[in-house]
Amino acid sequence: MELYKKDRLREENKVLEARLAIAEQERDIAQEARDDYQKSTEGQKSEKIPDPPILTDGKEPKFDDWYSKMKNRLRANQDRYPTEELRMAYIELRVGGEAADHLRPYLDEQAEEHISTAQELFNVLKEIYEDPNKKEKARDDLQRLYLQRDSDFHEFQTKFLRLAREAKIPHDQYEFELN
Repeated sequence: MELYKKDRLREENKVLEARLAIAEQERDIAQEARDDYQKSTEGQKSEKIPDPPILTDGKEPKFDDWYSKMKNRLRANQDRYPTEELRMAYIELRVGGEAADHLRPYLDEQAEEHISTAQELFNVLKEIYEDPNKKEKARDDLQRLYLQRDSDFHEFQTKFLRLAREAKIPHDQYEFELN
């Protein structure tokens, strides 16, 4: 019996060593591909994503839409904004009116409230423009939502999915929410 266990363990060990060798090969291939890609794009800038509209009052454009576009722009064009200073400057360029007034004290380097990261700037705007009751409002709207006999199902579905996401309802509970 003991001999059988040793043989089985040797076989399992061989299988694991083979899997490890394959994984190491795949890692090396991926590393080479990444290195080749970096060499081929060296010195090239990423394709410029269009500028989001200027945020003024959080209503037009809606803050959530503006924030999503800004985060995507900074992520997709991170080679154009490699430093915190550049990211913060870009955010400052994409706000005006009331939103700029809110940020001004935080951008003053002499001010006690001075902040030094782009995320902190976003957080200041989120405190002002994000609806703290968004989740509850979405849940209420979802409970009142129903498909009328002569309405378009796709519009209903789109609204349902948006509200369910805003209400943070797990995907596996969507069917329950539809009843």
